[in-house]
Amino acid sequence: MSQPVNQTARRIAVVLTGYIPSHHVRSINTVRHAEAFARLGHSVEVFAPLTRREDRFLRGIDSPQAFYGVDGSISFSLIPHNRLYYHASHPLGRLIVGLGKRLTGYRLSYVCDAEQRIARTIRDGRFDLAYCRARRVPWYLIQMGIPTVVEMHSTDVTPEVTRLLSRGSDPAFRALSTIAPSLADQYAALGVPREKILVQEDAVDTERFAAVTQDRQTLRTQLGWPLDLPLVVYCGGIYPGKAIADLLVLAQQLHRRATAEGTTVPRVLVVGGPDANRLSFQAEAQRRGVTNVDFLPAVPHPRVPHVLKAADALVMLYNLAESQSVMDRGTTSPVKLFEYMASGTPFVCSALPPIEKIVTHGTHALLPTPGDHAATADAVWTLLHDRTRAATLAAAAQQRAADFTYIKRVSTILGAAH
Repeated sequence: MSQPVNQTARRIAVVLTGYIPSHHVRSINTVRHAEAFARLGHSVEVFAPLTRREDRFLRGIDSPQAFYGVDGSISFSLIPHNRLYYHASHPLGRLIVGLGKRLTGYRLSYVCDAEQRIARTIRDGRFDLAYCRARRVPWYLIQMGIPTVVEMHSTDVTPEVTRLLSRGSDPAFRALSTIAPSLADQYAALGVPREKILVQEDAVDTERFAAVTQDRQTLRTQLGWPLDLPLVVYCGGIYPGKAIADLLVLAQQLHRRATAEGTTVPRVLVVGGPDANRLSFQAEAQRRGVTNVDFLPAVPHPRVPHVLKAADALVMLYNLAESQSVMDRGTTSPVKLFEYMASGTPFVCSALPPIEKIVTHGTHALLPTPGDHAATADAVWTLLHDRTRAATLAAAAQQRAADFTYIKRVSTILGAAH
């Protein structure tokens, strides 16, 4: 029997498979959902397995609450894997676990990891609802009759996904939240009733951006950034599919144009991680002789509004020629896009169809064709030198961001979970 869901204040478990704490966007996105549940008056606890990777990160911060900038009303329960899975983030451990999964058809995961313990803890804690960005924990919870909402954005159909979604008609499987109609079609074909599938874009916490009221020069002083240079900023993950190499080309083209026109050379700041990728691209910039680009470490997420508001222009590029990507470019709903919109700083973003559903070229931002280096440089130059137009675009984007808040998103989820 499914447990009843309270119609007023609820006790909500928020679950993510790993990456807590970390700078990973999935981690930040999940905690922001937890924060929105709490702001609506619910009691919230965040659960995640703990591996060697997260354990090492945890030792370098004061607390998960401080790292994510949430108050003490949100608690974190990080439950260690057993010895084998605890070391799965190490290359040798990852190899052993990967071989084990292949040989056992993922049955090793159900025996060795912490997710069964997380599910039992949620059951024993008598939570009213579980919101899960995970695949195994919700499968256990649904079997236990715990009302569960699954958040899923992946196009990968693994045995775990098939097993979970085959329970879509179970009364405890309250809803599946995703970001694109094509994903909804895929999940419906795997067994989730259409009426249980929510399609809504990702979100942003506009209140965090509104709370940063310092002017650009003050923010740059706090960040240790130059006060007298035009600054073009990318803030996000440095991964395949993020067109980071295109930022080097952009820096070169801005340098050439500024030199030709006798104006101050803009500086491109790439703020993000992981550190190994950041340092690799910094070395590549040096090899290419790109002198007006810097690769800076990732900042804690509460500092992201300060970084974005300190820039003259923001960039978010894609290049369809890149063969690898950490996301599906046909279904993506980037948190970074909504943060750029909320910042009030003008931005340039490559024109992917999922982006064009949210912002319009010439109304909210400038959207050059992906991989068109000349058009991208022209767009950034326009924002740096036509400040009236830049301000108009930024204001329209900021107003549009109000349609995509975490509060609105989780309110829809809670409505579907009744």
